[in-house]
Amino acid sequence: MVSAAKKISQVLTHMAIAYALAYTVTGSAVFSGLAVLVEPVINVLLLPFHEAA
Repeated sequence: MVSAAKKISQVLTHMAIAYALAYTVTGSAVFSGLAVLVEPVINVLLLPFHEAA
């Protein structure tokens, strides 16, 4: 249970930092939210290529 809570905390912290950074750069709440949602999907899609390299 502690491991799951730690992982959730890490994910939420990562998303909050990504949102804040994207909002600071763009000034757009919509784009920042989209970036927070799209970024993990891209990471998952590119991970196999990274591991292969």
